[in-house]
Amino acid sequence: VNIYQFTYIGHESAPGVPVYTEPTTSGNGRGTVQNVYDRITADLGEAIDLMTENPSPRRHISDIDLSVAHGIYARVALQMGNWARAETEAATARQSYSLNTRSDFASGFSVYSRSVWMWGMEINNEQSTGYGSFPSHMDMTINGYAGSGSMPKYISIALYNMMADDDIRKQLCEAYDDGSAIHYINYKFNASLSGKSFAADQVLMRPEEMLLIQAEAIARQGGRDTDAQALLNDLHAVRQVTPVPVTSTGTALLDSILLERRFELWGEGFRGRDIKRLKIALDRTGSDHDQALCLYMTAEPESVLWNYQIPQSEIDANPNMDESDQND
Repeated sequence: VNIYQFTYIGHESAPGVPVYTEPTTSGNGRGTVQNVYDRITADLGEAIDLMTENPSPRRHISDIDLSVAHGIYARVALQMGNWARAETEAATARQSYSLNTRSDFASGFSVYSRSVWMWGMEINNEQSTGYGSFPSHMDMTINGYAGSGSMPKYISIALYNMMADDDIRKQLCEAYDDGSAIHYINYKFNASLSGKSFAADQVLMRPEEMLLIQAEAIARQGGRDTDAQALLNDLHAVRQVTPVPVTSTGTALLDSILLERRFELWGEGFRGRDIKRLKIALDRTGSDHDQALCLYMTAEPESVLWNYQIPQSEIDANPNMDESDQND
């Protein structure tokens, strides 16, 4: 629903995606965004109840356990603007996890056991998708699309310049001169440290994301700036050598939390959805993006460019969906 429609708030009655609760050979219509979120929250609530009543040991990092279920609910509540629920779900999700230290963060994000992950996929050589894999596109240390120089993934120089110099997240970026400009290569994903190459493990959820959801939810509820500041201070304590205490309040504090999401979660797949959720404009100017390689340097808030087209195969095969249901 996040791919085929705008964010929840303000679009509750807009067309969503088909919802199925019973086996059927006939496709359902798009329904509404509210229909989809009603189903999501009902399923998550039931899952949490069942896992709480019937606890079982976790077999593997790829399993969805109770903490991950709470974490998914925290993401959904954040999307829905249910700040109180987002806060409590995020806090519950991360309660048994410590934050990654500076050395954990610098361990390469390629072997789940070297970092504190809540949920992830352990990849072996048989499961690796080679050049089509995530590390091929994001890891500059292996000979994939990024590492070979075909499609290097630079961190925005504007974002790089906003980080503190003693921040490990900045120190993992190295200057690179491509002959026309200086860029910064981000070595957050570094499979060469483990020898995993294309079979690098893939992170799906970390306690830091939950901390940032918790902080944002607190800030949006108002009246508890010190609680949100404390959470940012906890994160800075394991990212910076000499962290400066957070003193901002109100809107400035919220802006700091949202910026921290960009620092901490870079490359993990959150920024595009945050742009949709926050209804902000895309603006790649003032950084080192190559306009010749970017389809769009700017896009207005809630531009239709953010919504995928419904696959033609779905429209052809579904009797309850036709061309009038297609996104603009």
